[in-house]
Amino acid sequence: MSIRSWTLFTLMIASLATGARAQEASVETRAEALAGAFFDWAHEVGAAAPEIAVTYRGAVVLTQAEGVEPGAPRELASMSKAITAQCLAGLVEEGRLRWSDTTAARLGWDGDAGAITVAQLVTHSAGLGPDRTQEAMAGWLTEGDWRDVAGWPMAPVHAPDTPPAYRYSNENYAILGSVIEAVTGQPYETACDGVLPAAALSETTGAFGPMGGWRAPLADYAQFHAMLYGDRPASGPVTVIDGPVVYGLGMVGRPLGEGWAWWHSGMLCMEDVQAAAYSVLWRGGWGVSVALDSCPGWEGLESLDRMLVEALPDE
Repeated sequence: MSIRSWTLFTLMIASLATGARAQEASVETRAEALAGAFFDWAHEVGAAAPEIAVTYRGAVVLTQAEGVEPGAPRELASMSKAITAQCLAGLVEEGRLRWSDTTAARLGWDGDAGAITVAQLVTHSAGLGPDRTQEAMAGWLTEGDWRDVAGWPMAPVHAPDTPPAYRYSNENYAILGSVIEAVTGQPYETACDGVLPAAALSETTGAFGPMGGWRAPLADYAQFHAMLYGDRPASGPVTVIDGPVVYGLGMVGRPLGEGWAWWHSGMLCMEDVQAAAYSVLWRGGWGVSVALDSCPGWEGLESLDRMLVEALPDE
């Protein structure tokens, strides 16, 4: 059971699913256009097992896949960070944790590293140096896991009294996993079970845990994204990436007209693991989540984003 109450969340999902069946044909036609753009791209890049879920105003209106059964759990890679972030948000809501809590208070760290806050970790602004998990992750598939990170020497590149800048690193979320375990007295996967119903740590990549080790049916993730982020500002701490673009609770966001767009991607490109995922919410209540069992590269995902934008319905 989740540390957060998801009864209302589940009821809302059921209600929205019913509403989705009553959508006008024009919504279905527009969703098909987004799916068509995705599969055109997937064929161009030779994507393996491509799958897409399209949401409209929070409800799933289309799911399609090739080479895999729609609804089968998919590797979420770095999109797992949103699960960790929402797990933390639940602890904050319950009063068991504060965004201002430090690693000194929660993990017993000292020095500059002990001044790092939970808010800085969740927004990738703790000032940590180069991401050392990139070299460790392949080995974790057989021995060790994300918990190793909390035992590594930590030397933030900024002074405690300097406003930290955005610096994306898996280490931030690995440390957050240790914070969650310290606060709850439970294994991370137990403490965060139920944050995204039907999600579970992957048998293949579970060693990446809070930073990239979850699997879930794609449509479930798409609805989780739409319900908890939606067309609104962040509900927790944020750090500016560039201009109006920010990093919030496991998602990148920016104002878009009178609303907000939120997105994240993830990719695992190893000898034994090939997977990519991408999820975005745009104007007019539209959202798209996709998953692959191959690694198209960051330029490939950028080209997908452009194709989806071109196919995006005007509202």
